[in-house]
Amino acid sequence: MTTSQSLQWEPSGRLLSVEVTPHPAGVLVRLHGSATMEQCDELTARLADAAQGRPSLMVLDMGDLDFICSLGLGSIVAVYLRAMKHGGRVVVSRPARAIREMLELTRLSHLLTVYDTTEAALAGRA
Repeated sequence: MTTSQSLQWEPSGRLLSVEVTPHPAGVLVRLHGSATMEQCDELTARLADAAQGRPSLMVLDMGDLDFICSLGLGSIVAVYLRAMKHGGRVVVSRPARAIREMLELTRLSHLLTVYDTTEAALAGRA
């Protein structure tokens, strides 16, 4: 008996907005709207800019992100690999249920620690 999992959701139509804020623990990146294929170049560039100072911790706050395409997930993997190369960490906070499921289905939740709150992510506690 096989079980198939189907995860379907659509972008909200809200344009992607990326807000980068320095924090004593590292850098906080708040993602808002939908990260569609058309906006992944912006996401990639903004994540690369945020990682340029080699922060010890980058928190990706996904609490207001309602969609992310596969290219967007690739951008996150790229910034994760860059951070690991320099001894840093990239974690996720507050993902919506659909995005959390996407992280689990793609096994990115094995690479990226997922926190329920941004405060816990910045403090490094579950």
